[in-house]
Order: sequence, then structure tokens, then C-alpha cells
Amino acid sequence: MKVELETLKELQLVTNRLLELEKLLSAVPSEVQSLETEWQEMQSKLEGLTQNRSETEQKLKTSRESLEVATQQNKKFEHDLNAVTNSKEYSAVLKEIDSARKKIGHLNEEITQHSTELAELKSKIDECSQLAQESEAKYKEALETHRGSQADHQQEFEAKTAEKATILKKVSAPLLSQFNRIAARRNGVGLSLCVNSICTACNVRVRANIVDQLRTGNRVIQCESCQRILCYHEEEPAGK
Repeated sequence: MKVELETLKELQLVTNRLLELEKLLSAVPSEVQSLETEWQEMQSKLEGLTQNRSETEQKLKTSRESLEVATQQNKKFEHDLNAVTNSKEYSAVLKEIDSARKKIGHLNEEITQHSTELAELKSKIDECSQLAQESEAKYKEALETHRGSQADHQQEFEAKTAEKATILKKVSAPLLSQFNRIAARRNGVGLSLCVNSICTACNVRVRANIVDQLRTGNRVIQCESCQRILCYHEEEPAGK
């Protein structure tokens, strides 16, 4: 039984490491997440600026088309002015000309404003595009480094999985079943070391007579507090 308990201790250590590796393999470092978020924000900002440019370009096109129509109307009114036959018609045409010229002036202001906005947007887009490229490069570099470390973790995970399979063959079915039931209820930890008369899993003191029984290792004993299987571990020398 003592040999089996030592084997079970090896199983617990390997199981603990496998749990750690599973977390490492499924987690993405905060640094990589931060860089990804920064890149996505720059991409979103760039998309917004690009959308604004498209809308402003459409406004500029519409203003230019309206200016062309207003200019043609003004020319027509000026031509009609020469054909009027009375003062009433003359005043009416002058009014149309005045309205057309005001509209032309307003449209020219719009065109100037849209053109200025487009120039500013182009500058912002160029700057944002450069920052987005730099942000993407930093993120991909960090991600590649992370994946490199993940490859090492994956390799270790596979090795530990094989090691666990070998250890499992050395543990009797009843003891393994008991260990698994406890581990399922205790976050994967079915065995705890008893060091200096303390259960290292729950930090509760183990009674002296139980410690004596653990030393012999003749039977399976569970912690009275956390119910994990206890395995005696030699007390640490003083000063260590």
C-alpha cells in the first residue's frame, strides 16, 4: 500500500501540472490581449475615418453637381433678362438671378468646406493607417512569441499525459476510483501531503495517532477535514 500511495502522489503531481498546462494553453496573456484591443481600436478608427471620407466625397460631388445646375440656371436667367418686355418681368428675372447667385455663392462655400475636410481626413487617414500597421505588427509579434511558448507547453502537456497514463497502470482500480471521486469534488486534488502533521491541502492539523498510521503507509487514510487521501511526507529539517 505504501508503494501505491507514493505512486498516487506522483499521479497527483502530474495531474496538477496538467491542470496548470491546460490553463496556460487556453489563456491568452494580458499583454497580447491589450495589443489586440489596441489594434482593433485603431482599425475601427480607421474604418470610421474612411467612412467619413466617403460621405464627404459624396457631399462634394453633390455640391459640384448642384453648382453646375445653379450656374446653368443663372446663365439662362441672364439670357432671359435681355428678352423681357416690361419692368415687371425685368424685376422678376433680376430676382431669379439674385437667388441663383446667392445659391452659387453658398455652394462654392460648401465645396471649399468639403474640400478642406477631405484634405484633413486624408491626413488623419494616412496617420491612422500608419499607426494601425505598427499596432498590427506589435500584436502579431507578441502573438507569435506567445504561440512559441504555447508549443513548448503543448509538448510538455503531451509528455505529462503519457507519463500519467504510465502511472495509472501502477495504481489499483479501487484506489484509483477513490482518488478520482475525491478529485472530482476537490478541484482535481484527490491527495494531500501530510507535512509536519499538517494537511497541506486544507492546512488543518492531523491528529498524532493518524500521523503515526500514515508513517507506516499500511492503509488509505483520508483527511478528517477535507477528505483528501493523505500521504505522509518526511518533516522538513529545522532551518529549511
